[in-house]
Amino acid sequence: MKQLILTACLYLFTLAGYSQDSSSVSKMQAGIQWNTTPYLSIHNTDTVYSNSLAVAPFIRYYYKGFGLKYAPYFITSGSKLGVYMQTVTAGYEQYEKEHINLDLSYTHFFFSGNATIPYTPLNNELYGFISFKKLWLAPLLSADLGFGKDESGQVQAGLNAAAGVTHSFTGNGTHLFNSVEIDPSLLVNGSANDFYSFLTSSKYITHNKNYGNYIKSNGRARRQVGGSSSGSLTTTQTGNPFVWSNVELNVYSDLTAHHFEIIPVASLYFPFEKTLPVSGYWELKLAYDF
Repeated sequence: MKQLILTACLYLFTLAGYSQDSSSVSKMQAGIQWNTTPYLSIHNTDTVYSNSLAVAPFIRYYYKGFGLKYAPYFITSGSKLGVYMQTVTAGYEQYEKEHINLDLSYTHFFFSGNATIPYTPLNNELYGFISFKKLWLAPLLSADLGFGKDESGQVQAGLNAAAGVTHSFTGNGTHLFNSVEIDPSLLVNGSANDFYSFLTSSKYITHNKNYGNYIKSNGRARRQVGGSSSGSLTTTQTGNPFVWSNVELNVYSDLTAHHFEIIPVASLYFPFEKTLPVSGYWELKLAYDF
């Protein structure tokens, strides 16, 4: 794993030299991202999930839409501080075309074995996003497939999808920012995925301390309830059908000041199942374009 990470970093820095030659088609970017993740904490004799701030520095390079990104993720609370996950992503994105926005990627998750982070067998992701820009309310679709092997060596998979509409409000900026973009959207999320995962379309599970309410104990999910990855788990061999699970109100923003970008993202999730709580998600990203 260390060799793969080193190779990815060297590849990125090597390509950085070429990015100066043709800035219109290539981009080198480095930054840092903040959001939250649930972790196991012990209060007296009770083991519960709490939320921790997660910090992820990243570096990425794009050439004509094709890109490579590396990011380690650090947990800042609990008994096991430090890196709990590293990701390498390769993909293609296109947001400059007149008619559509497109984002396709493959991500591999390298887990460090941090016992306070909920267990997941899904360490690979295929992700796709498309939106149609001609209408004032632009239709959009996204889907991701997660897959991997569990501790018994059995192949497991999970599918998430979202459909909805969005509109992009853009401006020339203010005295602080060169450009301002705000993209509110209304989405319906669904899945055939009972696993805790770090998949792009399941943030209402991954970044919510109440994630256990979303993962059905009578499904095929493996829910860690002890202080280590060998704790008691509930599991069956039967899969679950795809169901639409919640409505999401999302706001994506991008504020640009010369080489700097500030990207706040926030969501509210309203579950269709009345017993589940309304949950939220936030993310803040700072980036510098070389």
